[in-house]
Amino acid sequence: NIYIHALIRDKHKQKMSKSKGNVIDPLVVISKYGADSVRFTLAALSIQGRDILLSEERIEGFRRFANKIWNAFKLIKKLLDGKIVPDIMPQHSTTTASCWIITEANQTVEQISYNLDRYHFHEAADAIYGFIWHKFCDVYLEIAKKEIKRHPNETIFTLAGIAGVVLKSLHPFMPFVTEEIWSSMREILQNGQTTYLMKTRFPKSGNGFLADYKDEHKNMESVLDAVKLIRSLKSDLDISTREIVDVKLISSDNSVFYKCRQYIEQLAFVRIVDDNLTGAHRIGDSVEIIIEATGKEKKKAALKIDKEAEKLRNRIVQLEKRLNNSGFLEHAEHSVVIDIKIEHKHDLEQIRQLEKKILEIDKL
Repeated sequence: NIYIHALIRDKHKQKMSKSKGNVIDPLVVISKYGADSVRFTLAALSIQGRDILLSEERIEGFRRFANKIWNAFKLIKKLLDGKIVPDIMPQHSTTTASCWIITEANQTVEQISYNLDRYHFHEAADAIYGFIWHKFCDVYLEIAKKEIKRHPNETIFTLAGIAGVVLKSLHPFMPFVTEEIWSSMREILQNGQTTYLMKTRFPKSGNGFLADYKDEHKNMESVLDAVKLIRSLKSDLDISTREIVDVKLISSDNSVFYKCRQYIEQLAFVRIVDDNLTGAHRIGDSVEIIIEATGKEKKKAALKIDKEAEKLRNRIVQLEKRLNNSGFLEHAEHSVVIDIKIEHKHDLEQIRQLEKKILEIDKL
């Protein structure tokens, strides 16, 4: 089979040429950001039928992804240090968090395999990126820090199993960092063997460790919906993300939230109380959130947003002056004008979002 990739242009959609001075030298960016970051960037941007708009900012963004992976596995090694990983998996997972992450991993492997078979490299890259960053790192690893004390055996097995799936799934995109991590975790992931990661089998959905736990997965999604609502409400009230506040949950099925209350408290930095609370509230798909807040706190949050909006309005005025100046438009470089237009559009959208937030605070 032959894969013909798209034309690579700069971030302003201009064709790269030495005369324009917009060429990105692959050897330079590999030296600066690492080969894995460059590989993953090209895969993530390889959308069929569209040119690749390449920039150093995009490559730098995926280098942060590589750093995220490295730091995540440093934590995993710390959590599993001195622990014995079971050779045989349990008959089935019992904790909601383990069931959820195994199901998510199973679905992700299925998406990656499907898209790689069809040369949809960007969709495969997007699937593994979303799983690692938003599901594995942001949720499960945070939970595992305390879950490993409550349910040590299952958490150890799940962590080691998912770690292996992550490295094997990511290897085609980032071969160097994954091989290095794999070799450094030989005792945990390979039972002391010396097999190279590139020689292992690619994960297969619904096979062995990977499975679907639909009921527990649904319960965990309800928990994450509650966490998202709490974070949003805290942000609107100008409450620090890590400041612990009292929260009341109201749902038609409180048993799910009671069973998983430690996850919510850990991820959202709250104390779940049964007492009646008066204050700000927000309603989601499966739960209503109430955070105790006074009128003074609401007013303070609204004033802060209004100040931020005023700064944006002033900046928009300055940008519009430049865009309405025919002399500036005539002499400025095309790329500079495009950047200003993009910034202007972004600021207008930000204003709309801030005004929407103020209206929402008034309704709390």
